[in-house]
Amino acid sequence: MAARRPPITPASRRSGTSRRTTLLAVTRRGVGFPIPMRRRLIAILFADIVGYGELCRRDEAGTRAEFKRRLRVSIRPAILRCKGRLIEEVGDSLLAEFDSAVNAVRCAAAIQEKMIADNRDMPAEGQLHFRVGVHLGEVIADGKGIQGENVNLAERIQSVADPDGVLVSQTVHDQVKGKLPLTFRDLGERQAKDIAVRVFAVGNGTGPPPSPLPPSASFKPVVAVLPFLNLSTDPEQQYFGDGMAEDLLSSVRNM
Repeated sequence: MAARRPPITPASRRSGTSRRTTLLAVTRRGVGFPIPMRRRLIAILFADIVGYGELCRRDEAGTRAEFKRRLRVSIRPAILRCKGRLIEEVGDSLLAEFDSAVNAVRCAAAIQEKMIADNRDMPAEGQLHFRVGVHLGEVIADGKGIQGENVNLAERIQSVADPDGVLVSQTVHDQVKGKLPLTFRDLGERQAKDIAVRVFAVGNGTGPPPSPLPPSASFKPVVAVLPFLNLSTDPEQQYFGDGMAEDLLSSVRNM
């Protein structure tokens, strides 16, 4: 008897899983076994809506409808034009993959440009502002999507971006520098959740030069121990102050 074909579900459509792919995971006796995972080097784009929870509290139906509209009209077409693939869109965030860092950054800049333009025609309380992070690294593909530490890192980079901004990792910056009509501002290391990562802010290259960054907070503290003043009338008591200063200095050195 011929094996029954498994149906194509909405989830399998989103992940790109076909009947053929599913059948490869079924033995002749009908016993399933996992699709082998494989490692791939890709550029990862992670985007998230700023303040999505508050937007939904005000107007959940309107917010969801506007996000879906932008996905259909602006975001998906931009990803396709840049030879990417939308892997996942859950709630207020989306994940896409690209064959090169250049295409991923080009897409991120195009998406933000379109999102900003769309917001101009909307009241402030209904605007959608996105943060976007781009990283390049090896991921694990399991036939349904991608996973791994580099996916998590792309999400963390996104989390420290400004609203309407795009941040890229140093790995991405090194790959795309000089290849796109965009500017890259080195922001140094930023604490992205539980790790420090060096990031670069992407600009369109047509606006005014960015304002200078504030001094970095990553510095070593300096402690000075000054001699103690002898307030007595006996000059021989000065050695007590000198001794205390030396003891303090020795303690500080050992901290």
